[in-house]
Amino acid sequence: MAASLIFSRRSAVSLVDSDDTAFEVDLSISTILNSKAVDSESRGAVLASLNTALFSSRGEDRIGFAHQTFAACLAALKVHSLPLIQLRKLFCGVDGKVEHVVPQLAETAAWLAGTNDEVLEHLLTIDPGILLRSNVARIQGNRKEQIVRAILERSKQLELFDDFGLRRFLSGLKHERLAQQLWEYIQDDALNVIVRWLALEIAEECRLIELNDSLLAMPRRANLDQQVKEGAVRVLVKTLPDER
Repeated sequence: MAASLIFSRRSAVSLVDSDDTAFEVDLSISTILNSKAVDSESRGAVLASLNTALFSSRGEDRIGFAHQTFAACLAALKVHSLPLIQLRKLFCGVDGKVEHVVPQLAETAAWLAGTNDEVLEHLLTIDPGILLRSNVARIQGNRKEQIVRAILERSKQLELFDDFGLRRFLSGLKHERLAQQLWEYIQDDALNVIVRWLALEIAEECRLIELNDSLLAMPRRANLDQQVKEGAVRVLVKTLPDER
């Protein structure tokens, strides 16, 4: 049901089978079961699923997932074993010669990257910001370092901006070398403010106390951009112990 809703871009399941149900906005139970003649046992199984806490009412005779994240995660699980060539056709579009993830499928693609290394590698190449649409904490090994590098490099080239409300997932990027990795960008006066601010936001959300001594010197620099100073102070507010 999750995959059917996500990939058909429908918002709810209709409990009433009809050719003109909600002007084709909803999925019918027969469509979910891929059959016009729905037996009572199959229909009962669907209704039992819709009666769980994963779902909530969308109006009269309409049911949808209680939270979009549930649908995105489950849909990703449904397709995670498909070959990359099929997944690219399913998730991606092309503008000119530039491949990108279809915006409506961004969260599902991010969940999929957590279980499919080929998808993760591909997203790092074409659209790394998408990976911040779900909790990246579950991604292990040196993959987090790769993700941080990819999103900062995109931001460095003014191809990625922190305007998606993604702050809640930045804490999941923490890894052993994160402080050293972020400092390369934070301290570089030749870089644009956007990438430096993003690096500071990651440091703030990951509570990187290892940067405290370096950041303490930044607000006193007369020639430093004010936004970078403010970003440094925001990190310090969250990471300095009370006695300092």
